[in-house]
Amino acid sequence: MIFKIKFSKNRAKIEISDIDAKVNTWRIPRTLYDFNDFELEDDGRVEFSEQSNIGVKIVNHPFSFYLYRKDSGEKLFDTTHSNESSNPLHYLYYAKNYIQISTSLPQNHYSYGLGEKFSSLRLKNGKYVLYAADPKKSKPVNGESNENFYSSVPSFMTINPKSLNAYGVLMLNSSPMEVVVHDDFLTYKMTSGTLEMYVFNGPRPKEVIMQMQQTVGMPILPEFSAINWQANLITSVPNRDIVSVNKLLSSKDRKYKFPIVDVWVDYDIPIQEGFYKFNELQNDIAVLEQNNHKVFGYSRSPLSKSYDSFQVAQNKTVCILNENKEVLFGKTSYGDVCFLDYLSPNALVFVKYNKINNNQNNKPVTQLILVMNEPSQNCDGECNPNKSLPLKLPYLPGGLNLEKGTLPLKSKQYGADVNSENILLNTHNIYSLQEMKTYYTAMSDVGVSRPLLFSRSFFPGSQQYGGKWLGYLEGSWEGFRMGMLQTMNYNVNIFILKIIHS
Repeated sequence: MIFKIKFSKNRAKIEISDIDAKVNTWRIPRTLYDFNDFELEDDGRVEFSEQSNIGVKIVNHPFSFYLYRKDSGEKLFDTTHSNESSNPLHYLYYAKNYIQISTSLPQNHYSYGLGEKFSSLRLKNGKYVLYAADPKKSKPVNGESNENFYSSVPSFMTINPKSLNAYGVLMLNSSPMEVVVHDDFLTYKMTSGTLEMYVFNGPRPKEVIMQMQQTVGMPILPEFSAINWQANLITSVPNRDIVSVNKLLSSKDRKYKFPIVDVWVDYDIPIQEGFYKFNELQNDIAVLEQNNHKVFGYSRSPLSKSYDSFQVAQNKTVCILNENKEVLFGKTSYGDVCFLDYLSPNALVFVKYNKINNNQNNKPVTQLILVMNEPSQNCDGECNPNKSLPLKLPYLPGGLNLEKGTLPLKSKQYGADVNSENILLNTHNIYSLQEMKTYYTAMSDVGVSRPLLFSRSFFPGSQQYGGKWLGYLEGSWEGFRMGMLQTMNYNVNIFILKIIHS
């Protein structure tokens, strides 16, 4: 096993890898980050990093380590509790299909993060699953849950109640992950990839957040000064009539009596490429504009076989492939679909000319919501019954079925022939990050000076390109409470988001 550590003034980067370079070689592509500071200063041992405020102590037998503040000696990330422990959750494991690392936590700690979750802001004892998924029927609107939802944010911040100092940790790993939180420890459990993590010294919470931002990219959107009530008018469900905007805006016909400021209208079904046809919906749009509401477009990640542009995507190899290197077709309410492969060099050109700059008025789309980019399918049970990779991983809660409602874990993205690790097992959680960068770049390339982009799924780094969409919360006071909770939780996790109620 190889242990590497780099330092900057208030950050430390830790990598643990196998001596055999072929094991656990998957790393998140750095090309997904327009602004990043991954390569920290002062490569080498701590004695060669005198300007850093962080020190490291290494124990060789058994191997463990801890980081500490040089000025006070206060411990930060600390794995030494495993040395004399009989609890297997304390141990450091490193194998091809299982990686585990654990840190002790301060007594009576205040810890936050590990999104996307719909439970209390402060982390409670329990298991948190980080694997982007659409919960479908179990919508997170009327109760609290730690199950996996649309985003995967493997970072947390801990405040020591004695010193009131804070430190943060970002685990830069996009494989399926479970995090176990207890009174005195926190353990990451990952299915693959490289153990690559960042520890942020703080010592104040706002400084921890800033240090995270300096590492994975600054948010492109300003912090919102107020939360607006919004409504999401779905018009794309097959065989469903378009709901009157007048009726939606009429307080007497609304289930919940709160003011609606913005209306987000899904006009997917009237046209092929997922954007609205103004001539078919002039009356609705006129009502919206008269009431000072905004009209936004949706773009779904799945591309229907019925779309004219599907043949273009297939010919340009812009679809995710199955194990046999054929286009992988998923099931949704819109029929058979392929999922665009945003790691492909052809994806940017395809999105630019078949999505962004291809609406009726020949004007580039400037405001978009990206959805179904977990990526998710609409099917009951197992969407893809024939698998060569086990569906259930026993060390995840209940043997979590990772392929329920999503794509096979061995689906291939671009480069899989060269790098066998470019499969959905590793790239699933960063699929939305791939998409957001592609759309943001495409919108910029066609002349949109300030693209306004929101995504249902998020990963560290997504904030470089847009905001987090919470339109899946129902338009109720309970949904508003959840929205407030999510806003605070994501801001702890370095993200700025927009609250949208449906």
